[in-house]
Amino acid sequence: MVNDRGPYRFYFDTGASTCVLDSVIASELGIATLGKVRVGDATATGGIDAENVRIAKLGIGAAEWLDLPAIAFD
Repeated sequence: MVNDRGPYRFYFDTGASTCVLDSVIASELGIATLGKVRVGDATATGGIDAENVRIAKLGIGAAEWLDLPAIAFD
């Protein structure tokens, strides 16, 4: 569950450095953007622009994370 809505299908990557949302889902959930960030390869040709966001609540089974920083992009 994301912000008490869902369920949504997504990968749970325990080795990832951040949580990533599809920008369409972030918009549907009303998650506000907090500014742009460049992710991936930092060169002009390799990276992509994404939005910094904050997930109020992410739940997987009985586990919950609150106020989780994330990025959103297409």
